Amino acid sequence: MTQRTIVIAAGGTGGHFFPAEALADALAKRGHRLVLMTDARAGARTTGVFSGGRQYVLPGAGVAGHGPMRAFKAGLTLLSSAWKARAILRSVQPDAWWGLGAIPPCHRCWAPACWAGHIRH
Repeated sequence: MTQRTIVIAAGGTGGHFFPAEALADALAKRGHRLVLMTDARAGARTTGVFSGGRQYVLPGAGVAGHGPMRAFKAGLTLLSSAWKARAILRSVQPDAWWGLGAIPPCHRCWAPACWAGHIRH
């Protein structure tokens, strides 16, 4: 089997991060190189499947329920993180990437199609 570089993006909440770990574990058992993109809620991983690989912790922010000014600032934070994520993806050149969650991984895997994994041919 060909070893591939796969980026996994997941928000720091357990509901998004634990499935990301399960996916990463299955991919690691198949010999793939893993790259993690997450936010400060999860932070850099010191144990588990991601601990030995490349990790990128990007700023994150919630946009709902905090008033218009905070939502605006959060939007700027997410836009900045999206720009950083795009640069990271260009440098990593993954064979595939996958985002778990809704908006949180979207800014980490900013690309033409943010709602599904992308496989480079």
